[in-house]
Amino acid sequence: MVIVGPSTAVLPTRFTKDDEGNRLAARWRTIDLVHIVQFSDLDDKDNGRPRRKA
Repeated sequence: MVIVGPSTAVLPTRFTKDDEGNRLAARWRTIDLVHIVQFSDLDDKDNGRPRRKA
């Protein structure tokens, strides 16, 4: 469950269930999308070691 806005995203950190068994977010964090974009190039080889194949 992620809610995305123009510049932020809301990510739940703890869930609970209501009386009908639906998942509810009991706690959440707001993340600035600029921080997420900074990690978007992690597939590049920056440290000289090749990536392990899964």
